[in-house]
Amino acid sequence: MSYTVKWFEIIASDFERAVSFYQSLFGIELEKCICGEEKMAFFPGKTGSISTAPGFLPSEQGVVIYFNSDNLDKTLSKVEKLGGKIIWGKTKIEAEGKGSFILVSDSEGNRIGFHSDN
Repeated sequence: MSYTVKWFEIIASDFERAVSFYQSLFGIELEKCICGEEKMAFFPGKTGSISTAPGFLPSEQGVVIYFNSDNLDKTLSKVEKLGGKIIWGKTKIEAEGKGSFILVSDSEGNRIGFHSDN
């Protein structure tokens, strides 16, 4: 069985604010799709989206997605400027050779993580 991420949805209460947060954080463009009350903005490669629809509520206690980061310090410096919050600063993983991680909340209050092998 493969353990790669097939698809993810990051839930947004303010769609445009969330799209702006992720586009600015990653320096990418997200392709938007508005389908009635549901709105989605797809990450490159269509591996996941920012989504909003009736009943979709962001949460600090939900699933945590970890993104790769080549430079955790640079990522941390951008998060608060973009309306996010730092939950857990740069932390070395105790297991040998497993890198470091950070945990933040995005502009919508969802927890997201970043991992670096460095």
